[in-house]
Amino acid sequence: MKAAVWHNIEDVRIEEIQEPAVAAGQVKVKVEWGGICGSDLHAYSHGLSLEAHPISGQKPPLTLGHEFSGTIVEVADDVKSHQVGERVAIDLLFIVVNVTLVNEDFITNAARLDLSD
Repeated sequence: MKAAVWHNIEDVRIEEIQEPAVAAGQVKVKVEWGGICGSDLHAYSHGLSLEAHPISGQKPPLTLGHEFSGTIVEVADDVKSHQVGERVAIDLLFIVVNVTLVNEDFITNAARLDLSD
């Protein structure tokens, strides 16, 4: 799959990356629309930390984009609140609650747009 990958200031490349596998508590969304956030523009113009992120452990190069909508194409066995074919809008941020990364509960409890026809 293709992704916008940040390498450094004013260095964002469209690259082929490995499609992620669905882990417990997750769903896979086929992206149909994506937005460019102010944080993406800031990363392009001013850069990001080259150190590992304190929660995700990821460090550059980093895939940009966390505001998107699409259709769920795969659901982990333990996810009961979402189903394949469901249309969703996501503003994906790392949310820390008692030092726990929220997956399914964040999507379930987050404000979602009704994308039904």
